[in-house]
Amino acid sequence: MDEESCADIDFGRRWTQTLAFRFGGDFHALWGAYAAAAAYAKATEGVVLDGESGEVLAPDNAARAARDIERSLPNG
Repeated sequence: MDEESCADIDFGRRWTQTLAFRFGGDFHALWGAYAAAAAYAKATEGVVLDGESGEVLAPDNAARAARDIERSLPNG
């Protein structure tokens, strides 16, 4: 996503920095990206944008989403 494609998203304030996590096509990668994004957002007082849904998540909500993804991972 670039600045233009995010112009209509309310992040709650203006941001000067962004960090994007890109991942491959499996749920383990999704879980890792979500967990890393949640930790980074918490450390920097930031937010997580779910690029698929367009939802802006507070760090605690992003961590909750990462735990939900983890619970749905196949065993093994």
